[in-house]
Amino acid sequence: MENDGGYYALAGFLYQFNRSLLEIFNNPAQTIYLEKDEDISSEYALIQVKNHEKGRFCTSKIQKPIIQLFQQYLQNTNRKILLVGFINNWDRKKQLSKEVLDDIILSHNTQQNRKPLKKQCYFRPTDSQRLAFIASLEIDFSMDRHTQTSKVITLVAEKFKINKDLATVYHSLFTAYLHLLIVNNKKNDRKVCFNDLAEIIKAQTQLVFYSEHKKILGENKFIKLCKDRMPRFNRKKNNIFILGCDIYKDSNISNLADMLFRFVNKNHVVHTDKILNFVLNIPSNDFDYVKKYFLDRELAINDGREDLGFYVKLFSNEPLIKIGKRQNIERSSFSVRIISLETLKGNLDSIMRCKNLCDTMYVFGEDDFTSSIPTIPKFVVRDININMITQLFSIK
Repeated sequence: MENDGGYYALAGFLYQFNRSLLEIFNNPAQTIYLEKDEDISSEYALIQVKNHEKGRFCTSKIQKPIIQLFQQYLQNTNRKILLVGFINNWDRKKQLSKEVLDDIILSHNTQQNRKPLKKQCYFRPTDSQRLAFIASLEIDFSMDRHTQTSKVITLVAEKFKINKDLATVYHSLFTAYLHLLIVNNKKNDRKVCFNDLAEIIKAQTQLVFYSEHKKILGENKFIKLCKDRMPRFNRKKNNIFILGCDIYKDSNISNLADMLFRFVNKNHVVHTDKILNFVLNIPSNDFDYVKKYFLDRELAINDGREDLGFYVKLFSNEPLIKIGKRQNIERSSFSVRIISLETLKGNLDSIMRCKNLCDTMYVFGEDDFTSSIPTIPKFVVRDININMITQLFSIK
């Protein structure tokens, strides 16, 4: 998991969200903006956040943020300028020297020479501007992501006068909210203050737990917390499960297929008009294995004929049912839908219009790409495996 680009992108977002929360808690009367002028900005500060957990430090890793901060600084010299984050092998506070800044600007302008004439954007501040910027700039790469997350959760507990477990839940709510704030709004509307966080606690329609939460609490305590906070599975509703390949990285595909089959048998009444939806982001051979595993055990599925290009209308059809003499459902043409994550993303708008698709969403072992989906109860756990899912749903 820690070798893929998605992992590091997610880690970077979490680092930025944590820093945003620190700014909010330390300045409760201020409104801050995300991804507007800089990663984090307000009337009093401009903050660039960089989290590089892979590789070693080199000047090129801070060149772009330094140039961006410098250009923003020249527009308003009254705001604090901060470059914060973590770079492997550079875990300390550091002052930027005039020589290093000159090299960064020279490198930037050299790169402009290689661009087409219309796209060239040279940067030539004066020596006095450079010295003033250095005096205003604060660089702090002293906190790694795990330490930062622990600090934020501790601060949440203090601010809201709650214990660490509940503070972890609040942290999940806050980070999910900040993610949605960026994805669903234009730049000028990506603003948040302390009072907004208090309102989020009342609404709490979705929870997103990261690997950091499990590291801080320990696996057993983390599972208990997830089980306590997870939306209760209701077989009388339509539920969707989005599952990534990380959940069986320590096991194999047969264990995943068996776990899903046992889950259906335990938690879903087969002869019902309510649909259980599985979306799998796994290799195609493994995906075919899961479908065959279901069919070999006479579990009827609807995959929208993905093998022929996928038909949304067929996928969205309600099952044909046979009503018995007692007005009960004796037979249903299918009780499970199953498609790949690639198919879901490619047909998202059409699929989400299916009235019998989703009352509650569970996302396990997968990044939360679902921010653009209309608001529904949602529970996301990024770092999870088959054994943990088995415990969450008491699958035997």
